[in-house]
Amino acid sequence: MKRLLLFITAALAAFTGARAQTPQAQFMATEAVNSYYHCGFDDEDEFDTWLWDFTNPNKTYQWHVYKYAYVQHNNIPYDDYQANHNPDSKMSLLIQTSSSSYQDELGYSPDITILPNSQMSFWICNGPFVWEPYGHDDRDKYDYTICLLDENNDSTLIVRGSELFYTIPSLDELYHWKHVSYDLSALAGKTVKVQLHYWGKDGDHVFIDDIEFLQTGGDGGHVDLYQGQQVHFTDYSKGDDLQYEWSFPGGVPATSTEKDPVVTYYEEGTFDVTLTVRNAQGQDATTHQNYVNVKVQTPEALYAYPANSYRRVGGGIFVPNNTPVVFGDASKYYPTEWQWQFNGGASIDASTEQHPEVWFPKAGYYTFSLTARNKAGQTTVNSPSRAIKVGGAPAYVWNVEEQEQQHITAVKIGNGEGYFGGSNTRRMYKVAERFDAPLAEATIQKVGVMFLSTTTFKPDTTIVVEIMDRNGETGFPDKVLARAELALKDCKEAGDDRSENAFTEFTFAQPVKVSGDFFVVVGGIPAYEMDHMTKKLINETYIGCTPLRDETGRNTTYAYIDSLAFVNGLAYFTNNMIWQETTSGRISLAVAPYMSLASVSEDPSGLDAAPAAPRAQGVPSRFDLNGRRLQDVPRKGLYIIRREDGSTEKRIVK
Repeated sequence: MKRLLLFITAALAAFTGARAQTPQAQFMATEAVNSYYHCGFDDEDEFDTWLWDFTNPNKTYQWHVYKYAYVQHNNIPYDDYQANHNPDSKMSLLIQTSSSSYQDELGYSPDITILPNSQMSFWICNGPFVWEPYGHDDRDKYDYTICLLDENNDSTLIVRGSELFYTIPSLDELYHWKHVSYDLSALAGKTVKVQLHYWGKDGDHVFIDDIEFLQTGGDGGHVDLYQGQQVHFTDYSKGDDLQYEWSFPGGVPATSTEKDPVVTYYEEGTFDVTLTVRNAQGQDATTHQNYVNVKVQTPEALYAYPANSYRRVGGGIFVPNNTPVVFGDASKYYPTEWQWQFNGGASIDASTEQHPEVWFPKAGYYTFSLTARNKAGQTTVNSPSRAIKVGGAPAYVWNVEEQEQQHITAVKIGNGEGYFGGSNTRRMYKVAERFDAPLAEATIQKVGVMFLSTTTFKPDTTIVVEIMDRNGETGFPDKVLARAELALKDCKEAGDDRSENAFTEFTFAQPVKVSGDFFVVVGGIPAYEMDHMTKKLINETYIGCTPLRDETGRNTTYAYIDSLAFVNGLAYFTNNMIWQETTSGRISLAVAPYMSLASVSEDPSGLDAAPAAPRAQGVPSRFDLNGRRLQDVPRKGLYIIRREDGSTEKRIVK
């Protein structure tokens, strides 16, 4: 009994000690890469770490290392591996073809034990096996394989040349390096050799370089990434009830108390990562030095049209003359310098600002370009021709972005309740598309509506299109400024066309002028209805919409809808019609006012003749560029101030 008690006491002490051990800090990153085998064939010593089995008596036609990895073959040069893929590469593995003797050349790497979460990576280059434009097929003449042989000599095929280079789409892609990556998960834990095998006669040269075995997410290695990318850290420290304190120099966030934080790196450089863990028994810390390597990537030049400009249905933007607009840099990969070029007729010819302000004195069409650069390089993007339409003849404008235009589609609501901007059972009687105030007074002659379907058994139904102003308090459509009607039978379907040619035009009896925010309102679309006998829709009319945008996208749509009341969990219509902004999705309707913009004078010639008006002592008068007195400071654009001493000055409100 005494021995039993002693045994239990010792066991409990051991158990308690195990539970109460001092914590041990350990972590890894999912993106960490550990290169545990690499062979670049950069010299004879590296070549000699492999076992080579040659059958060809002429050494020229055996596996060997070749400097610069560059030969001339059929007047087509092999791509220079050093210049285009690995600047540190000194040589590559090469086997050249023999037209006089049969080749059967083998090579075996040293033993490699496959770690979990591994991939095999290498680069390879040769000509085509099948070159259809010239009508030849060399697959029976020569071939090569790259395999892995395990301890039992079982073979896993990684690449067969005749399959990798089976089709070459163009002459330009002959003899170019290809990167191959193979998932080794099925071989984890096994010890293998890489086997290279080339056989045949009168074939083609083959280059191989940078054979590498890589483990992701392991203890060792480091993380290579570009600016703006994320790293996912995983804690696997030992100990109970741990508290975490991470340090990420160069990262965002720079510190964290989460167990498995996600960190974004924007700053170029090489950074340590430290994890400190604590509990009641103590604390421990570990640092992975030089663990995160953030590189600079050549930027991709992209521009953003001015936010306060109108998008033209034909592409580009529509702005008035002599009105400042700000072009935006939307380039990827963190450029540090910008060069804008405005191709004639603009207030500036060029700018090195990231978001330059520019205006155009005369009506016409204009183009521009943007070059974005950083230490890694530069790229240039050119705008389309006629990208900027300044004043002049009217144009269709809408809230659809250029990249969305060809994807205009139907947007369904609810579960079989019909369409937004179309036939529905939700008692949505009107839909509205909001437009921001124009930069100069606009005149709207008509509205184009893109119907994707006009199916109905009520062809005489009247579709009504209105221009309405915006209520300053509610933000909803308010006063009707213009109205046009068409019978549904006179409305056309767009089919596959997403251009202005697909519009049904609603023309107003008198053009309407707008200077503030306004709406295009469409009503009269028949309700969603099905023939219960045939189970076919007999009312299915709807307007096109942009694809649904993400949570950062813009929403410009509103609906005039019967409000709901809920009783005992059931919804009932109240016959109380209300306007509400669309909340279930962020979209724009394919409706487009056909508008012209008032010309803005470069010189305020009417300023001296502007009638005086009482004003507070010392407060200057404000006028637009046509000499009209302004009551308030404009929200944006050019204006003139005149002081009591008679002096004048141009001002810009961005």
